[in-house]
Amino acid sequence: MAATEDRRKRIIPAGGIVQSPELQLQVSQAELATGFSGQVTFHGHGELCLSGDFGESFRGILTWTTSVPLPAHSVWSVWPELRREGEVQVRLRAFFRNSGSRDVTGTDAEEDLKQPFLISAGDGMRLALFLEASGRGKLWVGAVHLRQALQGGDAFVRGARRGEDARGEEFYTLFVSMDRKPPLNVFFSARRAQGGFDSLDYLYSLGCPFLVISDPRLGGGCGYLGSSEYEAKLKNRITGAMGTLGFDNSQVIFAGNSMGAAGALYYGGEIHPRAMVLGRPLINLGEVALREKIWRPGGFPASLDILQKLTGGVSRECAEQLNRRMWEKVDRGRFDGTEIAAAYMQEDDYDPTAYMDLLHHLRGKKAKVYGKGFEGRHNDNQEEVREWLRLRHRRLLRDKFGRS
Repeated sequence: MAATEDRRKRIIPAGGIVQSPELQLQVSQAELATGFSGQVTFHGHGELCLSGDFGESFRGILTWTTSVPLPAHSVWSVWPELRREGEVQVRLRAFFRNSGSRDVTGTDAEEDLKQPFLISAGDGMRLALFLEASGRGKLWVGAVHLRQALQGGDAFVRGARRGEDARGEEFYTLFVSMDRKPPLNVFFSARRAQGGFDSLDYLYSLGCPFLVISDPRLGGGCGYLGSSEYEAKLKNRITGAMGTLGFDNSQVIFAGNSMGAAGALYYGGEIHPRAMVLGRPLINLGEVALREKIWRPGGFPASLDILQKLTGGVSRECAEQLNRRMWEKVDRGRFDGTEIAAAYMQEDDYDPTAYMDLLHHLRGKKAKVYGKGFEGRHNDNQEEVREWLRLRHRRLLRDKFGRS
């Protein structure tokens, strides 16, 4: 026991684990070049579609109006969300100027946009980005992600791994084997505007193996739903960690809070973990978006971008389609013998029926579900909710896996 406690103290530094920052430049912060005569379509705040003839040689198409200060002696990875159709070629051009100067002191151009590329800040600089294109076809542009890179190019914390699909949509994972004894705790991070992973200090403190997952899209996450390739790669990352440890699904706990609970339930339907710990679950993601207009005006506008991204529209029919997508995954899942602890808000203004709907869809599956209702709306009383979830989690570790 003492050796385990000493190991935990060595892993978690005083003041907690510090993650390197992420900045996102959205397409709403970009200006379109006046010379482009093709079709322009905004898909909410998350994506811009340009269609037409971009010219025979590279020319400027988009300019991000916000320049970014980069601290001295830092290195940053740059990743633009781009996808193309037809003969379109793209190039991202970076312009640098020293802090305190108005003169451009250097430029860089990146055409092979298949992996994030690195920029060194030197003695400190401001960075401006321009997108250039040539050819004919369609070009979809999303956010540009700027992440301070660690030694070796890792983002957020050492050992974090990046995954992406053919559309350049990303997820990040951090796998820590700890003592390699059951269970593996798979934790889906909630939406984080600053990027990175949720609850690292807590996960390290458990002493158990864990895999924590982060979804950086649309300013903090889309509930871990994406293309079939995206979802398959994310699932493979989970099963890969299980395989590394030699664990089966009975030796796995899934956990997540808010949007992270959506990911835990969605992938839990396929992997069938021994237990799940869900906080303030958002399951009817389409309903979450529909409630933005009347029930929660201005409270979570990104919910409409998520609906647009995952269904291609923002109508009630699209919302119902997204709701069905979640519940069909739950309905197809086995969940037999899965123990589910869920904390929900009694006046939730995001997804007020999530917990009762979950009970309905799990009927007949022999899952053991117990919940705790807390007073307040979705973002109220978060510390008390988090404390209850951690008590349930630790009880599962003790009762099911003999962990103290």
